[in-house]
Amino acid sequence: MLGAGGQRKRQAPGRPARAAAAAAAAAVGAAAAAVAGVVFVPDGQESGLQPLGVILFSKLQQALVERSGRSAAAAGLSLSLARYLHQVVLGTPAGMQPGQRYMYRVGCLEGLWSAWTHLAAPRGPCQFSEQQPASLLVVGDLGFYNSQTVPDLVREVHGGQYDALLHIGDLAYDLQGLQGRRAAQFLRRVEPLASRLPYMVLPGNHEVHYNFSHYRELFTMPNRPLGENLFYSFDIGPMHVLVYNTEVLYWPDSFSVASMRLMYDWMEHDLQAANRNRERTPWVMVAGHRPMYCAAIRGTSCDWGWVREHEASRLGIPSRCSPLHPLLCPPTHADNNASFPIEGLFYRYGVDIAVFGHQHDYERDFPVYNLTVAPFAMGSIAGAARGGGSGEESAVYLNPRATVHVVSGAGGNAEMHRGTEPPPSGPCNHTAPWCAFQSGYAPQGKQSSDYSYSRVKALNASHLYWEQYSTTLKRVVDSWWLVQEQHGPFNGSLAME
Repeated sequence: MLGAGGQRKRQAPGRPARAAAAAAAAAVGAAAAAVAGVVFVPDGQESGLQPLGVILFSKLQQALVERSGRSAAAAGLSLSLARYLHQVVLGTPAGMQPGQRYMYRVGCLEGLWSAWTHLAAPRGPCQFSEQQPASLLVVGDLGFYNSQTVPDLVREVHGGQYDALLHIGDLAYDLQGLQGRRAAQFLRRVEPLASRLPYMVLPGNHEVHYNFSHYRELFTMPNRPLGENLFYSFDIGPMHVLVYNTEVLYWPDSFSVASMRLMYDWMEHDLQAANRNRERTPWVMVAGHRPMYCAAIRGTSCDWGWVREHEASRLGIPSRCSPLHPLLCPPTHADNNASFPIEGLFYRYGVDIAVFGHQHDYERDFPVYNLTVAPFAMGSIAGAARGGGSGEESAVYLNPRATVHVVSGAGGNAEMHRGTEPPPSGPCNHTAPWCAFQSGYAPQGKQSSDYSYSRVKALNASHLYWEQYSTTLKRVVDSWWLVQEQHGPFNGSLAME
């Protein structure tokens, strides 16, 4: 979907409309009244100007005012600036084949067209293999002004090896900034990514402004009628990815206890369905913004409000964050101390990996549940084996009996900086026995932050490979394998207290 200044919406990967929705990222400022469309042809065939769909438009300003429940001025919008969102609606183009590379451009029939852009149609189930595995990029807390990982991400995406990119919250710092123009700046910044593959998003605490209205209106994710872009799921080859809204627990002015219950019930139903479908999608990954675990809990930045924030995320405790101090999130004791134990869902339905942002570093945990490291066998394997990326030794988690938690929130938050010394990297603080490795956690003195993002590859039903690439150091800083031969619920003695 395309909007003036580059604002757009996206569809779900795996749907015929997904490729057309990617056209939204092309910077064509088509007037709202113009007849507009999309030209979509097989790669290398720059012919045929008959549009395959129509660009529908809506006035963004009015939608934002309705979402925020305020006047335009109170919602941080200019009273004189009109903005539009354009959405491409297509059926399946004749002859479109799974995995086929295509070219497209968007514009108006009067002659104003974007440059040609390349992308591949979603792959079919039989097109995934150990040589061409299901591949996902993950980045968190990217922003606009300090988004130093973007050039490396563009290089990765233009290489054509990835099926989707998942941005796990804190998108632009912030979408509503400059009366909404910050969103347009950010979307132009990520256009080389979002125009070529599904750019999947989820809300973080920095999307909170005006009842999350800018976030909810600027994007279209799967399950929108129910989840309003806040929670949804999708499949990529053997991976089922569940995306959920951690912020529902922290902002009672935007979300009621009923909203929490709606999302929690949906998550349980989705995970139940994923378990019934393990033969086709054996891997289950969950993504949110605020993590349940931290690299240290005493004597460092995680100590400030840690119990309240991280335990609220883990146990699903309705809380209220201070707008000035978002880590201070005391419980509200709403609805007779209602709680929604999300970590319990992970354990009950055998979630393999949970990835979060919010902390501006990279952290890899041991398999953990209820603050306790779960049983697993650990070894090492050459990263290049079975299709891994680097040739260095990689850790292996063999048949773990709990979820592996990862923090990948180092895309480019404004608090991050380049120092003259390398980032801190290695073992975690002894106060967090569940944490196996960190890079960029709490840099001191001249130490640099570690700008980084994740590469995830599901090679087959039993082997998944993870790399963390550091833009700061221009190399992989961590690589590990998850080998799971017993997918399903983690039945065992690690009961929730």
